Amino acid sequence: MKYIVKTFKISIALLIITMPYIFPICNFYSQSVVTRRVLGKQAVTQVGFVGLGAMGMGMAEVISKNGITIFGTDINSETRDRFDETGVGTSAVDLEAMVKQMGEGRKVIWLMVPHGTPVNENIDKIIELKRQGLLNEGDIVVDGGNSNHILHRSRAERLLEEGIILLGAGTSGGTAAAGNMSIMVGGNQEAYQQCQPVLEALGMEGGYNWFGEAGAGHFVKSVHNGIEYSFFQVLAEGIEVLANYFGWNQEKLAEVIGNLQDSNISSWTMELALEVAGDGVFSEVGPHILGGSTGTWTQEDAERLGIATPALDATLQARIDSIETDLENYQIAPGDFAASFIALIRNKMGSHEYDELSEEITPEMRCDVLGIGSERINVEEQVFIENVLSAITYGWLMVLKEGYEVIAASEYTIDTQGLANLSTVWQNGSVIRSHLIGLAEAHFQVGEDVQTTFNNIAQDLGLEVSSIKWLNEIANSLNTPTPAFDAILESIE
Repeated sequence: MKYIVKTFKISIALLIITMPYIFPICNFYSQSVVTRRVLGKQAVTQVGFVGLGAMGMGMAEVISKNGITIFGTDINSETRDRFDETGVGTSAVDLEAMVKQMGEGRKVIWLMVPHGTPVNENIDKIIELKRQGLLNEGDIVVDGGNSNHILHRSRAERLLEEGIILLGAGTSGGTAAAGNMSIMVGGNQEAYQQCQPVLEALGMEGGYNWFGEAGAGHFVKSVHNGIEYSFFQVLAEGIEVLANYFGWNQEKLAEVIGNLQDSNISSWTMELALEVAGDGVFSEVGPHILGGSTGTWTQEDAERLGIATPALDATLQARIDSIETDLENYQIAPGDFAASFIALIRNKMGSHEYDELSEEITPEMRCDVLGIGSERINVEEQVFIENVLSAITYGWLMVLKEGYEVIAASEYTIDTQGLANLSTVWQNGSVIRSHLIGLAEAHFQVGEDVQTTFNNIAQDLGLEVSSIKWLNEIANSLNTPTPAFDAILESIE
């Protein structure tokens, strides 16, 4: 009897220990069985877009050219009218009306709405339409906006209970990128395969892939956004140092940035930077970095996973600090040039809004307040440029290392081949496509882990932390704040 009781106690203890592992496996298995039952083999022939803004409208137009019937709805009546004028498809006043317009067979509903409440409201309505018999088991919903990956998983579970599959498709490339987008997909793999005709229309070759179950696509997209934020911050800090050196001369700055495009920081970001440097409205842009909260999700995930992200932390703080600048009584201050630069580069990238100054700030006005760096720094021009370039390159490497470390540590079990696949997707259409990501892709392809990859790239490019130390010394002498560089240097030392 004692033996039976002891055995029973051991069994209970083992059950308690293994419950956290057994239940997810059982849940995954049950979801897989349900998914196989509801999906079937129907081809995707019609897509209904919810949200016909700049990106949604462009996506709908591109897909329609591939023989797929398009429907659409938007809360703005003028936007719906513009959609009808394009001849791409038929608009409807709301989601229910759009679903009623769609024909028989599998329906794909693609959400291009802001994250949070708008997504939740549409998910609730989709469940209601399914219960009314207007949607069927096996229909697919794609969340193509920026959604939090943890919230996305709970939405996927709710929809699956109704027999509807939810895919998360993080998209990158800017508002004019439809047809050449970078698309990061997570969710049921069979549903992903059935949406291939749509993905092939939207993305360039190599520009889309599947990265795991529900949440994975939005997770890697949020990390992408964190990298994007930090890329801009590191670059803008370096650019402000250069601008100071050249007496805030935008024409000279544009010339230097154009030459940097042929360097190791060759990227779409540098193409945008060149546009900004040559933009006539730059002197009117206030140092407020508006919008963009998705990078904070990467910060939260990094904390949860125990991964240090000093560059991202400093970047997010710099954005918060920028909003505190009083534009009504604006006074020129160190660091403002970088903030205005980021505000305008975000506008070029994705039509993000920026605040305007009431008075134009000329180079002469900056010189009077901040001085001219070349008069205080006895460094030959070409040497100065090369040293700043080395610091920016090293800073970008550390930013990428942070992002890839967060991904590698996540619950989505993305191995080195997965990191290579992700790099390929980012290289083909994303906002952060760059020469450095191409180098990382090659290292991941041969099985190198994140630490080894970036150590080897730095060594191959002859980059050392001394470049950031040099830039920080120069920035201090110019009274120019470089919070991202400071954070990177502190984390290394």
